[in-house]
Amino acid sequence: MTGTTKPLTELQQSKATLTNLAEAEVQLSAFCNDAMFNIDNCGPEEKKLALDMLDVRAYASSTRVDVKGFVPIGFVTIEQTSA
Repeated sequence: MTGTTKPLTELQQSKATLTNLAEAEVQLSAFCNDAMFNIDNCGPEEKKLALDMLDVRAYASSTRVDVKGFVPIGFVTIEQTSA
């Protein structure tokens, strides 16, 4: 590769990564909207089952709240390689 081709390739890869992340954000937002609508229409036992299936865990302290879970959505795989 010439001196200018390598930076151009890296920029193109970065652009593709950003595009993939933007698409994943749209998919995640749609999933969350659907999940919120569906959860609102569930009873307490169904809500508990849904949280268990998504493996939702919440951790809180006086200064921070962390919520972790599994989102079953088909994200595009983003790989990063070193040149």
